[in-house]
Amino acid sequence: MAYDLVRSGSGPRLVLLHSGFHTWVEFRRLVTLLSAEYDVLATTQPGSAGGPPLDPRRSMLAQHADYVSEVLDEVGWSDDVTAVGSSFGGVLAIELLGRERVSAAIALAPPWVSGPGLPFYAALFGSVLPALRLTRPLWPYSSRSATINGLWFHQSRRPTVIDTADVPLLLDSVARFPFFRTGLQRREGPGMPDLTRVDSSRVTLAWGTRDVLVPSWMRTRWESALPKARLVQLPGFAHQPHLQDPEAVADLIRDA
Repeated sequence: MAYDLVRSGSGPRLVLLHSGFHTWVEFRRLVTLLSAEYDVLATTQPGSAGGPPLDPRRSMLAQHADYVSEVLDEVGWSDDVTAVGSSFGGVLAIELLGRERVSAAIALAPPWVSGPGLPFYAALFGSVLPALRLTRPLWPYSSRSATINGLWFHQSRRPTVIDTADVPLLLDSVARFPFFRTGLQRREGPGMPDLTRVDSSRVTLAWGTRDVLVPSWMRTRWESALPKARLVQLPGFAHQPHLQDPEAVADLIRDA
């Protein structure tokens, strides 16, 4: 497959699913930490830089799940796979579990991207993405600032644990994502899993206590929809916890 992905290590199978609009490189540190114990595969989803094109006529979630399923088929992973997803990647992990393409799902701060949650994200990203494109000339300088990176990636001043060279790559992917050609800004949204198909006892939901992008009512909805899920609180963490402390998230994955 010609699209951007990485595979490293040997052992139990892990597929890492990046945050919405990002690429696999957000997991570079986590891949390094886990590949000594696991066979780790990190993919870049449709619409992101280095991933397949996104068809505006179809659900974003369905296309992401179809693509990851194709990658799993290509590498010969048909069973005993754990999906670890960040943000919208967590929603994707749950969708793959519902499709029985993975045996367990670990969702790091998945948003509830339908109903009342949709206007919030549509307004947020509809205003942020055009502004981000305008700042492109500043990226070589701003990417060196721990404070700016912290505010962008997890809305806190806590520094990110991310290679400086990867920051412009992720910003470029976000800036080029075909947001206005997807359902995200319209009423139908990017898609939600059919939660009636999901065995919630095979789901881990992890929340940072300082996550401003996934408010408490969204967490409550996930907990109600997946009543047997394992719930993990990450004190002091904001969004995308693996970019704040990859060691702590690696430990969470090992425990789960």
